[in-house]
Amino acid sequence: METLEVRNFGPIVRASIVLKDVNIFIGPSSSGKSTIAKLCAILNDYDFIKKVKRFSKFKEYLEKYNVSEYLTTNTYIRYDSDVLTLTINNGRISNVPKENIIIDSYNALFQYAKLSQTVDFEYTELEVYEPVFEHLRILSEPIVKSLNQLSYKAFYNFKSITHRASFIYSKIFTELDSDNYDLDDESLYYDEDEFEEIVSEIELLTKNSIIFFRNELSELKSVQSSTYIPAERILFSLITEKVFSFENAKLALPQVMIDFGTIVEKAKISSKEYNLDFIGTKYKFDKGKNIITQNGYETELSKAASGIQTIIPLYLAIEYKIYTNDQNTNFIIEEPELNLYPTNQKKLIEYIIAKCTNKNGSLTITTHSPYILTCINNFIQGANAFQERPEMIESIKDIISPNYWLEYNRVSAYYINNGLTENIMNSDIKSIGASKIDDVSEEIGNEFNQLTDIIYS
Repeated sequence: METLEVRNFGPIVRASIVLKDVNIFIGPSSSGKSTIAKLCAILNDYDFIKKVKRFSKFKEYLEKYNVSEYLTTNTYIRYDSDVLTLTINNGRISNVPKENIIIDSYNALFQYAKLSQTVDFEYTELEVYEPVFEHLRILSEPIVKSLNQLSYKAFYNFKSITHRASFIYSKIFTELDSDNYDLDDESLYYDEDEFEEIVSEIELLTKNSIIFFRNELSELKSVQSSTYIPAERILFSLITEKVFSFENAKLALPQVMIDFGTIVEKAKISSKEYNLDFIGTKYKFDKGKNIITQNGYETELSKAASGIQTIIPLYLAIEYKIYTNDQNTNFIIEEPELNLYPTNQKKLIEYIIAKCTNKNGSLTITTHSPYILTCINNFIQGANAFQERPEMIESIKDIISPNYWLEYNRVSAYYINNGLTENIMNSDIKSIGASKIDDVSEEIGNEFNQLTDIIYS
């Protein structure tokens, strides 16, 4: 379980949050929803957070998300996960890792992922790589216990990894189990070409294993990368030139925007065409132009409806992360409903839930939309209905596809206002509290009824 406590950070006076697979933040504008979401992005980015030891380094990362000015000597932040406990207090940082044999083995594999850059044939014996296989054994044990839960593709990948590991191990340690094993036996040594070939095989095995275990092993859920999808994403639909050689561009944008633009740019050139079936749209990047096709009609994206312009960059970022086999991603999406008619809001949140909450992925959303919240409530209710009446599965599936079902205990929702957070999950009915979904509609309805009473009284 992950928890986040925040005090005196920008608009946030005091916040106490339990982070789950799906996290929803609602509230008025400028209430601090995005501030909390950005902290979630930072603190769930394992590759960074495991390295940060200095207060100044943490502040640099806040600058990436354009919130560094919120950090003061009165700021208190505590993030607690099964990997580490990180505390910011009185201008100091404490980063305390937790003992976890699975995490330790996962981290250890990285030192073997770039062997070809570090080994020296003259001074290195292949026996020093024996720990690779011990780490793979440790990581494989939980997978073996739940093989029947793997998808066919995951099972095939796991089988390939284990077979390859066995082959390489036997190739290196042919005589290891023999009573006559002798390290001085020249038959156990290789010429330089054979040595380099084995090192390359270990390197490839390690890289593939890191990706597989990060995506499939629930014990590694906290080992996530963060992908932040900003509300300003429409900007990237208006840009046609390749200005987002973003990684090297010196643009007056927050780094998080440049990073997002880099992902979108890579997505554009990684596929000839994308088919957004859920909104009846096709997209391609052709001859330096963003082109969409709707109802058989082709036009430039910059001339399309604003709702389509906000969906395309979001869609490209999600598809690219999944295409590159990075399913252990914490997606943070600001206001997915931007410029969208309610029907398309429903279709978009269905797509997001189906894509971003599988495997070890997680999702954080900031929203003002009652339609988004109501859809998520329906997804929770779909799972509730199946748990209560599994014999009615076909009827439930006709109403809500299982692709969208969300178990209640996988979801958190908070109302943020006046610098404070309020948990709005209702444990009695296992859903998001209805009073916060669209409380303004009740106020508007009351005004209408009062005026009606005046007219007809």
